[in-house]
Amino acid sequence: PVTLGDLSNDAMSDSNARLENYLSGLSSFSYTELTLNQQLTYGILENYFQLQLDMADMYLYDELLRPSTGVQAQLPILYEEYSFNSKKDVEDYLKLLALTDEYFDQIISFEKEKSQAGLFMSDDLCNAVIEQCEDFIYHPSDNILIKTFNKKISGFDGMAPSEKDTYKSKNEEIVYNYVIPAYKKMISE
Repeated sequence: PVTLGDLSNDAMSDSNARLENYLSGLSSFSYTELTLNQQLTYGILENYFQLQLDMADMYLYDELLRPSTGVQAQLPILYEEYSFNSKKDVEDYLKLLALTDEYFDQIISFEKEKSQAGLFMSDDLCNAVIEQCEDFIYHPSDNILIKTFNKKISGFDGMAPSEKDTYKSKNEEIVYNYVIPAYKKMISE
């Protein structure tokens, strides 16, 4: 399924169950019968899975919003670098883009939960994140997600000009109706 992920408590429980299953599956291998490279991989995976499980109760310490490396900064870069090798890629991209508001709503809920636990980011960090969000939506018609998409679609082979125009319009509509409002809500929340 096309998704940006799930930050719900149910999703975290599912993730922890998967980690336990991975550890169990890993233990089914005879470590001594593995090659040296396989033993190295085994050790790395075992350590990673166990560490993730050990830290599962400390999920509120995770910092999703950070200047430069937070979701609000990285998501546009990921969108911008999304490769279009087929029409399905273009359609999947547009579906992902339209999920930005729902994903940001989950982040906002997570940040509120952190705040209630006394673990919200510092004022300086919060102001830097807000400023970054404001910069991203400052000129909506000049937004990088519109410019980059239009350039990629214009150079896409095997698509009629009218189809390209339709995709460009749909992208612009999604940026205006889902992405920019998601950033505005993040700023206000």
